[in-house]
Amino acid sequence: MKFLFDRVMIVGVGQIGSSIGMALMKKKLAREVIGLGRSTKNLQEAQKRGAIQKYVTLGATVLSRCGSLKDASENDLIILATPVQSISDYLKMLSARVLVMDVGSTKGGILKIANQRKLRFVGAHPMAGTEKSGVQGGNPDLFQDRFCFLSPSHYCKKSDQKRIQELWKKLGCQFAVIEPGLHDRMVGTTSHLPHVVAYSLMSAVMRMSLSVNQLKEFKDYFASLKGMTRIAASSPEMWHDIFLDNREYLLMATDLFEEELKKIRHFILKKDSQGLLQALRRSQKSRFQIFGHPQ
Repeated sequence: MKFLFDRVMIVGVGQIGSSIGMALMKKKLAREVIGLGRSTKNLQEAQKRGAIQKYVTLGATVLSRCGSLKDASENDLIILATPVQSISDYLKMLSARVLVMDVGSTKGGILKIANQRKLRFVGAHPMAGTEKSGVQGGNPDLFQDRFCFLSPSHYCKKSDQKRIQELWKKLGCQFAVIEPGLHDRMVGTTSHLPHVVAYSLMSAVMRMSLSVNQLKEFKDYFASLKGMTRIAASSPEMWHDIFLDNREYLLMATDLFEEELKKIRHFILKKDSQGLLQALRRSQKSRFQIFGHPQ
């Protein structure tokens, strides 16, 4: 059997990392799938769930962790599925001869390091994550009918890019190659800002002098709140890194959101019925233009 890769070494077996591992195993895309991480318990759980075949527990320092990857060959693939800051740390240490792919939510800073180090690197961002986190959220079909952005380094061979593209196709994704800055501006507005809003909304609700017990009693009737704050159940540690790494575009987006919120507040405060209705209709029209009318 001809495999797409000989060995795939997945650093970080959370939801995305374990889902990739499960899909690789299910579709037989690699001869061997190895998980690497700092928690032996998490790695054992990933192995039990069929995300990896074997595992290596990493040391406390990035240098020692990269030492665990030194045996990777040109036909292998290293997947960095860690928080964004850790991805940058790994890229500063990894060998330039090995093909590397990350699955982080930002690309500008990561590609800058990859190009400086002349790495065979493709930045990937599968738009497939959910509010679930950890290996318990792993799903071999997570990427089916989803979309993935790809940003190759200047030193990534065409053959490497084709293999990475083929990987995502076999995982079920459509893909597009995108410039890192455009990617970060786009997801800063369409993904990162909504997470800021969801976390902030949940905090605001808890400050409205309503007890947790009062809210829990009627939680089944709060469909709007539940829907809008679903992503506030996501990993705070992961989003902490994303917010700080993409702060330039995220701050631009939050400033614009704050302006729009102030407009709505002003119309309500002044009982400006016409202004309020126009603002709401404008937003509704924009929503329909992008996502279409509800079925």
